Amino acid sequence: MKICFITGLAQSGAERQTSELAKILAKRHEVRIVGVIGRGDRIEGQWSELEPEIVEFDIGASSLVSRHISLTRKLRQLGPDVCIQRSVGDLTGLAATSCRMINARFIYHSASNWDSTSQLILWLTPSPRSLFYYQLGLLLADAIVAQTRQIAEQFELKFRGIKRVEIVPQVYDAVSVSVPREKEPFVLWLGRFVWYKHPELFVELARSLQHVRFVMGGSGPLLSEIERRGKGVDNLTLLGPVKHDLAEELCGKAQVFVNTSEIEGFPNTLLESAARETPYVSLQYDPDEVICNHEIGLHSGSFADLKDDVSRLMSDHPLRTQLGRNGRRYVLENHAPRLASNAYCRILESLPKMH
Repeated sequence: MKICFITGLAQSGAERQTSELAKILAKRHEVRIVGVIGRGDRIEGQWSELEPEIVEFDIGASSLVSRHISLTRKLRQLGPDVCIQRSVGDLTGLAATSCRMINARFIYHSASNWDSTSQLILWLTPSPRSLFYYQLGLLLADAIVAQTRQIAEQFELKFRGIKRVEIVPQVYDAVSVSVPREKEPFVLWLGRFVWYKHPELFVELARSLQHVRFVMGGSGPLLSEIERRGKGVDNLTLLGPVKHDLAEELCGKAQVFVNTSEIEGFPNTLLESAARETPYVSLQYDPDEVICNHEIGLHSGSFADLKDDVSRLMSDHPLRTQLGRNGRRYVLENHAPRLASNAYCRILESLPKMH
């Protein structure tokens, strides 16, 4: 079967998961990547080795018609049986309609817990066009893939059971990851400096727990605001942009990882930390309650409880050790590449044939 992933080529968590899925499915199917990028953008990181086919356009200038023509032309050249696209936006609709034109099946792979909710209006504002094309893509999808049961249920409710929704676990090869012998006494936050990740709360957490060392890495539109807020917080180290290899190294060194985001799918940082036996503390989001049910960290629910949870963990070595071991076992048992590969292959093989 010929499979084509249609994706941006950024270094975000959604794109990283797309590249990992492409690699594991390439062991059983013919896989190509169509990278949709802005004119002049560079191909970096994990994408270079995958040799993507490029559809290039001037972001903000190219019309939907010209983008649609370019994408359809590229897909017709490749001749896929199935196309897979991930993340909210007008690309979902463009990909779905292009698939119809070349007689290919289309799968939308959800990236976050907001992908099926009315809050998308806030997410995509001020672009009603993007919202329309995204919704069109969902309607045309032959299947929707979710990372968690919670997200799957949201889509099932949205479509009242008439749309096929499947669950494919997030991919992480914990077998290839070694656990550091010694942890370093700091609390870690990694992510994009955007409003829905709430990086400012981590700065306030550091300000309120002066006896604990905090390390923060990332970039984004709120970087200057975070730098301003962090001035005078002597126990906070702000690293700025962090390459993925260093991010994983930090996940292994930290004694605790903190997530303050309200929009997530299944956080890559949870897998990267848990695989290295680093307890995970989430302020707002616990995907399918795995943090609590598998005892791999703590789900705080409020800022006051977040302060208490972090302070408690930093002073309780036996608890950190137990949560860390639970976390690594959870990742090994539930997120091995073969599990995602098997789940996706079952979906692909059961799709109705195009006529």
